[in-house]
Amino acid sequence: MSVDDAQDQRLASLSSAVEFSRNNNLLGIFGDARQLVTVPSLVRGVRDAGLLVGASGTPADIAALTPSNLSEGVSVDALHQDGIMAFHDHAAPLWI
Repeated sequence: MSVDDAQDQRLASLSSAVEFSRNNNLLGIFGDARQLVTVPSLVRGVRDAGLLVGASGTPADIAALTPSNLSEGVSVDALHQDGIMAFHDHAAPLWI
């Protein structure tokens, strides 16, 4: 991180990132996968703010982001790894 990045509270505080995203009508935020696995309530907190939750990290950290590892069976909405972004559709199929 550069000196300017270190002074940007959106990068240092998840709460600041959520507040910035809500104030600027952004769709969601991306967080560190290891942090989301370590503190699963963060996923629910971001969701409760009306935002989507994305995660980026190492393959091991991404693999740990399963609903069974997170509180209340919640999973993230998007994953970013090695330059590839994948989105998860939580909606039930419209037709069966």
